[in-house]
Amino acid sequence: MIPFNIPPLAGNELLYIKEAVEAHKISGDEAFTKKCNQWIE
Repeated sequence: MIPFNIPPLAGNELLYIKEAVEAHKISGDEAFTKKCNQWIE
């Protein structure tokens, strides 16, 4: 069975979410957006 309702965690996702929330940077063109864009490119 494929667990559709369980988010996949493969590394430091929870740490990164905590970091973004604590920095009050959860939207827009901040550091994690730039990291994601570089990874996609």
